[in-house]
Amino acid sequence: MVPAADGMAQEFPGWHIWQSQAGRWWATRLGNVAWDQHHDTGFAMTVDADTPAELVMVLARQPQVTTDPVRRPRPNTRSSPNAG
Repeated sequence: MVPAADGMAQEFPGWHIWQSQAGRWWATRLGNVAWDQHHDTGFAMTVDADTPAELVMVLARQPQVTTDPVRRPRPNTRSSPNAG
């Protein structure tokens, strides 16, 4: 993650922020969002912008939501019976 993304991630902890290979900035919400509770026309799961400053402005306008935590699969630490 580039430094600008690190700073934005701290400011907007409910979002995963990255810069694409094309140089565009993106953010997508983390966790399980209950769609039926968000009827705001400005609500978005993923947003993008040309610069980090523009992305901060876009994120600041997004409504805050309550989410369930992201459940990530645990890494497989067992050895395979076929490992040789």
